[in-house]
Amino acid sequence: MQYCETLGSYLAAGLEEHFGVPEVKAPAPFGIKASDELLREIGRMFHKEAEVETVIAAEKEKIAQDLDRLRSRLSGKRAFIAAGGPLAYSIIALVKDLGMEVAGTCVWHHDQKYDNDDERLNFLRFSVDHHGNYPVGVCNKQAFEVANAIHKTKPDIAITRHITTVWAAKLGVPSIFAGNEPTEMLYDGLIRFGQTIDDAIANPAYIENVARHSKLPYTAWWLEQNTYSFLRSE
Repeated sequence: MQYCETLGSYLAAGLEEHFGVPEVKAPAPFGIKASDELLREIGRMFHKEAEVETVIAAEKEKIAQDLDRLRSRLSGKRAFIAAGGPLAYSIIALVKDLGMEVAGTCVWHHDQKYDNDDERLNFLRFSVDHHGNYPVGVCNKQAFEVANAIHKTKPDIAITRHITTVWAAKLGVPSIFAGNEPTEMLYDGLIRFGQTIDDAIANPAYIENVARHSKLPYTAWWLEQNTYSFLRSE
């Protein structure tokens, strides 16, 4: 199994194709639905379906109180997500499970069938089926575009990976960095991630101070343009 649906899935597909090591055909376990499906697929592979259902029920019960608390605080808040390809969809699953809305996204690329045509690995379809539609911006992670998009969407928080949080901070938007450690995975990972978001939104003084004493390299003229103006040669 793997948790990077770009590089990890590439390696996993190679291990299966060339060495006969089965790949777990399920989404990376970010968010409740994907975590359920990953564990159930492992259960099917090892004929431990009943045991897996017991684990799923116990894990959900363990986080129920904290999840209700976080949803009561974060419901309706809007997040802007800047991450790699499928990782952005994984983060979207997390914020949706917390009751939040997706204000916008920017991802490096979108190669949905990068490795094979198995529908169990169609991560975007899985995300949309379980969390509904949301805006996705592909290949718009140049800093000038990210700053423009965050300015336009005015989210409550920016969640980034592969690009620093500085652009959101300069705009006065609370921001967190989703690093390489997969601490957001599975059920307790959802709670850790939600608490990090809640802490950032509830304590905006530092970011507000940064914004007051920072100057963007972009003029008001650019911030009012369509984010994709240069891409479309407008």
